[in-house]
Amino acid sequence: MDQFIKSDDIVLLLDNYSSYSHNLRYSFHKAGFCCPTVVVEDDGFLPEDVLSVYGFFIGNFKGEKGVPGKPRYFNQIPVPDYWEISGNNNVGKIKDLNRERGRIFYAEPFHKRLVKIVDWYDENKVPRSSDHYNRYGALFARTIFNARGQKVNKSWFSAQGQEIIVENYVTGNIILNDGSQVRMFRGKTEFVLYALKRAGFDKNRLFYNSLSTPFFVSQSIHSVHKRDILFWQEPINGDIPGNMQIILKGEATRTSRIMVQRKCACNALLRQEVLPKNVQKLGFIYPFEKENCHKPEALICTNSDQIEHCRRIVNAIPEMHFHIAALTEMSAKLMSMDSCENVSLYPGVNRNVLSELFRRCDFYLDINRENEIVSAVYRAFLHNHVIFAFNETLHNGDYVAAEHCYSLDDVNRMISDIRMLIADDEKLEQWLRRQRDEALAETKDSYLQFLERRRKPVKENPPITIHITNLFGADGKPSHATAQQNVVKLARELGFVELPLQRYPYPIETGTEDELKRQLHMTTSVIKDNDIVFFQSPSWNAAAYDRELVDEIRRHRNIRLVIFIHDMPPMMFGATEEEFQQIIKIYNRADLVIVPTEPMLDFLRKRGLAVKKTLIQPMWDFPFSGELRDPFFQRQILFSGSPEQFPFLSSWNYDIPLRLFTDDDFEFNGQNILYEGRKNTTELLTEYTRGGFGLVWEQGNHPDYDKCSQPYELSVYLAVGIPVIIKKGLIHEQTVLDYEIGFVASSLEEVADRVKNTTESEYRQMADNIKNISRLIRGGFFTKKVLVDAINFLMLG
Repeated sequence: MDQFIKSDDIVLLLDNYSSYSHNLRYSFHKAGFCCPTVVVEDDGFLPEDVLSVYGFFIGNFKGEKGVPGKPRYFNQIPVPDYWEISGNNNVGKIKDLNRERGRIFYAEPFHKRLVKIVDWYDENKVPRSSDHYNRYGALFARTIFNARGQKVNKSWFSAQGQEIIVENYVTGNIILNDGSQVRMFRGKTEFVLYALKRAGFDKNRLFYNSLSTPFFVSQSIHSVHKRDILFWQEPINGDIPGNMQIILKGEATRTSRIMVQRKCACNALLRQEVLPKNVQKLGFIYPFEKENCHKPEALICTNSDQIEHCRRIVNAIPEMHFHIAALTEMSAKLMSMDSCENVSLYPGVNRNVLSELFRRCDFYLDINRENEIVSAVYRAFLHNHVIFAFNETLHNGDYVAAEHCYSLDDVNRMISDIRMLIADDEKLEQWLRRQRDEALAETKDSYLQFLERRRKPVKENPPITIHITNLFGADGKPSHATAQQNVVKLARELGFVELPLQRYPYPIETGTEDELKRQLHMTTSVIKDNDIVFFQSPSWNAAAYDRELVDEIRRHRNIRLVIFIHDMPPMMFGATEEEFQQIIKIYNRADLVIVPTEPMLDFLRKRGLAVKKTLIQPMWDFPFSGELRDPFFQRQILFSGSPEQFPFLSSWNYDIPLRLFTDDDFEFNGQNILYEGRKNTTELLTEYTRGGFGLVWEQGNHPDYDKCSQPYELSVYLAVGIPVIIKKGLIHEQTVLDYEIGFVASSLEEVADRVKNTTESEYRQMADNIKNISRLIRGGFFTKKVLVDAINFLMLG
């Protein structure tokens, strides 16, 4: 039996977020059909619940330290002393005395003067770089130009200023700093494909709106069915585009149909006698603001005094009242219109007054020269004004019927038609219907009819997808996310689908609950009924975030939820009993819980954990496929950790050198500490193979946590193959002793003594003992086993 396709089967893949892109997305939402929206080209001002391909990797900016939190005003761009910033409602300029050094381009609407791009010029006034600012006022990207003003490359930055993505416009390559890995893509198509896969959208249908990157992405995904659809939103000038011809001929890999969304494109295809069965018209559901009340009041929005035939029209239609509004001051020429009794002028009009004028008027005259302001034609269309224009002044032809446009020489006919509509209500309604038809205005029913036509059979036993969350942008500290990302890397090898989680402002402010729900709804939109979801906890957001996330997951029918606990923040940092109970309540919503150690399970049981199905992760894995040399024998200690968490580091006073790998700054009060800074994965492992002993020690501030947690660094040391020294009483003390892979020590003095007195032959023997467990850890044995065991436990009991 057929049924409507579900929204979680589709992704809207948009080349950029234009007004047409917004209208398409709005139309689906109004039809009750919500699906995730992914945009390729990010201008920094996308809606909160729209996913950017680049933004997916650079992370969230909202609420981040050092980020303004709102768009920058044009005079808030940092410039050298004595440079001047000036601007009007179209553009801003940066000057050094009389020399123009830069130019500021605004986000729409331009009159608000909110910064989108700043171009910087060289001595020849050639742009050499462009700074891109986002809706939070942060510099999120920078484009570099050569001496001829041609693009060379573009970099994207995280909220902390780290360079995450570099796109080379000369070669087309894209480099991504993906956590601890650096990935290279041969072009934008490969990059978008990877982002869709990471977001869990690589198996979805694509509804897309461009024959450039989105089309190439659709062509690159293998499928035996043609289920993708092109929503064509551009004019067709001249010949039909080559990529569209591929679809029309039935030669596209996945695209079956073309929905044309602009009347001008429909007319162009008709003129070329190309409108086969796989091409249909489907416009937009518009957010109309009001009905036309047939009042003889007309609006003109302009920043110019060049209003064609203005006085002639005003004098010829005395029964019409004309409202002329400008964002700027008006010239003497325009101010002279105030002498006409049926004219009201609004120089420097504010937003509230302008909104009231759109609500008040029922006619709009698009007869001013120069640029359009405040998207006036579109706003007039949404307010159901009857719109009149001259061909020579027309600003937005999509919303003006061809019959409502006149040549400048035919002003008398325009006047006659306006007077006719004032006198004849039935004619006015006919002209409104024609205007809406020209803009391809659709109803909810027409979209539902389109969706019904796209029905698909539902299998009796639909396939189950296994999702696993992956953490990005963890408070600027990659170490928080590394263990979770390693689990995801191994889970993907088992066929799991990644469910990305972004950092959300902490704590969650009052009034942002709806915004959080929208974001999580989009994140979980790929989940279907009967799926299995592994939520890796914590998300390093507020408990409210985790609670809302679990609610969103649980809204699906027959969902199986596994909470995979890596750490418990209340144990790590200390917390009230109420905070503990908030976390326990979240855990109790799971069907199965994976905990890192037996002592942590006992701790959680005493606090109220009631989930019956539990598993223990015996050891963290550290997947690594590269070649590593055998470690050298060195009498030194290796340690990775923050001095803030491990106070003993600041007072190390032993003869044995301690090599410290951390990106934290701190003052050294002791001796023999070699500060190595932060390393990426390959660099760190290479440094570890230089030899020594890996140290696993307690933090000191929270003994309960030290006794219950699974030391991640132990796995890193063992993956490399170096012997370890572990503090007595910590997890894996007995493992170290039983397998003879290191020592157990009660004090730092004992640690130094052990290293000092170990012979090379003893060191070699311990390194040999580690080799078997090293292969297991680097191959992901323990993680894969617990994931498979969890699925079997859920499905088979």
